[in-house]
Amino acid sequence: RKPSIKNGERNIKKGQCLVCSGNEIKYLFIAEHKKVWPVGLMCRLFNVKRSGFYDYLKNRIHRKNELETELID
Repeated sequence: RKPSIKNGERNIKKGQCLVCSGNEIKYLFIAEHKKVWPVGLMCRLFNVKRSGFYDYLKNRIHRKNELETELID
């Protein structure tokens, strides 16, 4: 039997998308400020992996290209 949730507590598993969006916000900040501060420093400060940041950039560029292709078609 599952324990009941009381006093406004939330199920942690249901909030996983919030964790993902939190990293996306961090990655977006890093991307916008990478000419001001070193990427490695910002990744350490935000407690995210540098490889995760570069994966985010690569996927973001890929999604942008897909959207542009769809709009042209």
